[in-house]
Amino acid sequence: MNVKCPNCRFKFEVNPNNELNCTCPRCGKSFVALALEPVPASPPVQAANREPVAGPAQPQSQPKVSEVDLYYSAMRCMEQDLIDKARAYVTQLLQMNPNEPLYIQLKESLDRADEAKRSKEERIRTMYFLAMKCIDSAQFDQAAEYINSLLAVSPNDPMYQNLWNRLIEKQNQEAQRQEELRRQDEARWLEEERHREDARLEDERRLQEAWLEAERKLQKERFFGYLEADEYDKAKSQLDQLLEENPDDPVYLGLKDRLEEYRLNDLRQKEILRRAEEELKEEERKGKDEASEHLKQVLNGENYEMQKQSLGGSGSGCMVVILAVIVTLASFALF
Repeated sequence: MNVKCPNCRFKFEVNPNNELNCTCPRCGKSFVALALEPVPASPPVQAANREPVAGPAQPQSQPKVSEVDLYYSAMRCMEQDLIDKARAYVTQLLQMNPNEPLYIQLKESLDRADEAKRSKEERIRTMYFLAMKCIDSAQFDQAAEYINSLLAVSPNDPMYQNLWNRLIEKQNQEAQRQEELRRQDEARWLEEERHREDARLEDERRLQEAWLEAERKLQKERFFGYLEADEYDKAKSQLDQLLEENPDDPVYLGLKDRLEEYRLNDLRQKEILRRAEEELKEEERKGKDEASEHLKQVLNGENYEMQKQSLGGSGSGCMVVILAVIVTLASFALF
């Protein structure tokens, strides 16, 4: 049986029944087409050896459907929101009486209902698309609104129920992802905090080392000041205090050796000075003895001259005595 799509007017062939639920292969529109009982084929010619048939087979007439029945069926389908089925009945009515205003109005109502249905279907498809898009972009509140609207139209539709299940699954996945990101951020923050703490401790360590170095330098300067002033007791006391605070410090241990070296040098210098003083005293004693001997010689010579002058004169003898005294005094002054 050939039928024609009321939407795109495409003609195609279907298996005949009283009522046909058809879907147009071009535009995909579903509609209902009515078909009358087919005319039975004429019986085959009997063989020659059989008895002839009483008379030729007459074709059976197709039953006529009244306009009243078609109209009633169309209205019933409209009440049940079977727009495509109702349109099939109206199409037959218009074929019987194309100028009937009642049928024309009914067709216009069907056209408006069909347009509303297409708009509704378009709106549903749009909501489904937007719901899927919102789910994939993690806009879960907006997706839930679209899904609730779809379920309000068709609560038992498994496609919309699966969409709701998809939303729940996506929410769980997003919650897990956010939790993983939170843990990563927390671990990153802890790592940065650890680095900051290590940097702070390093700065404190460097500052303390700088302070200790400055203090060590000051103590060393004070220590060497005591050494330069030959205050070895103070230097030793200062060094003992440093070694008490840092007994294994190689710098302070080196200063201890330096102090011993200074002390030994000082003892050597003192010993040298002591010997020099003794030698000087010995030289002074020797010098005094030589001066005394010289004075005796001078005095002995003076007596001789005096005896001689007593024979020759007394003036020159006094001069000799005075000269001897001056020489003696000068030799004492030199030593």
